[in-house]
Amino acid sequence: MLTSKRQDLEGVAHPLKANDLHLSYVKGDEVLTGVDLVLHTGELILVRGVRGSGKTTLLSPSRGTVCINGVDITKVSESQRDAIRLHEMGMVFQHHGLVPDFTARENIELVLRAREIKNSAAIAMGALEEVGVAELADRRPAEMSGGQAQRVGIARAIAGGHRIVLADEPTGQLDRANTDMIFKVLRHIVTDGADRAVLLSSHDPRACDYVDRVLDMEDGVLEEV
Repeated sequence: MLTSKRQDLEGVAHPLKANDLHLSYVKGDEVLTGVDLVLHTGELILVRGVRGSGKTTLLSPSRGTVCINGVDITKVSESQRDAIRLHEMGMVFQHHGLVPDFTARENIELVLRAREIKNSAAIAMGALEEVGVAELADRRPAEMSGGQAQRVGIARAIAGGHRIVLADEPTGQLDRANTDMIFKVLRHIVTDGADRAVLLSSHDPRACDYVDRVLDMEDGVLEEV
């Protein structure tokens, strides 16, 4: 785990801040129990926990506040919440989720156009260059390796200035070499000067070597290691 940046992050703007989060299932089991979380700009945080323990429900609590760039998404309408997530947050999934018939560049442009961002082609190429796969711009997912496709997925998540990137088990289907590469890319996108932060969930112990903080989710409680 990286420790040199931690003190420098104190007082830095936080694109995501959650306070006193609670979430219960219908049968009464609590998934979140008074969880607090602050994600600072320039920070990569790892959240570990048994699958289903609640780490993916942090943005949909039944009680508490979740502020995205200063806006509490628990106090706005569902449509407003969806718009905030679209414009402020990028997602990286276990499977890349690229549209099979679209090239890498077209997959990124698709999201940019949904956000009504101009110059989508140039922005898409810039994102591909940032994660080191500009040469894949005109390839479709079937023409890429798993690691390459996942890097394109990361490019899609950061394109257009997303300040928050949520990466949910992004290396779950990759071999060791590609896993290390994805962790390096996630590290890079928060240290290249961009106004960005990443919240990573992973069960891979090697992730600890690339992050600023490690948080364990267990029985609805989030604790820093």
